[in-house]
Amino acid sequence: MKILVDLDSTLVDILTPTLKILNKKFKKEVKLEDITSWDKITEIFPKDAFYNLVESDNFYTDYVLPIAGSKEFIENLAKNNEIILVSSGKNSTEKVNYIIKTYNNKFSDIIFTYNKHEIKGDVLIDDNFQTIYKWVKSTDKLGILFRNNGLYKWNDVLWKHRKFKWKNTYKEILKEIECIK
Repeated sequence: MKILVDLDSTLVDILTPTLKILNKKFKKEVKLEDITSWDKITEIFPKDAFYNLVESDNFYTDYVLPIAGSKEFIENLAKNNEIILVSSGKNSTEKVNYIIKTYNNKFSDIIFTYNKHEIKGDVLIDDNFQTIYKWVKSTDKLGILFRNNGLYKWNDVLWKHRKFKWKNTYKEILKEIECIK
């Protein structure tokens, strides 16, 4: 099975270091639970400050850490599946090297695109509801919305579709993937 997996906030935590740095710079005290939509961070902080930070050289290697359990999740998922990393972020050598090193080169491909619904695959795992919605509507294939143990308030949505699943943990995702094989 070909499984597409998002990077930011699905496998790695970009928000904790981003909030820490931007809070200090703009003298604010924004917490993760204050981010109730993906656009909220650029409503609270200047959009250019956010993107300049997360797209800066060495942001991933200096500040970003894998979400607990994500390395094991990818190891397990890669045992019987082709895994393609799909990211909406900017492509950079630093980011690609970080991905390869952190996840032991388990991805058959790394694709940077804002149109994940156009990539061929059987399942998409992402933390962004809009991305999952587009995927399910255009492909009629399984979209799994990762909620990171309910920490992600930006994807608390009520949408029912036979190809849409909410999952809080990597373990739940692995169980779902096993059920569809």
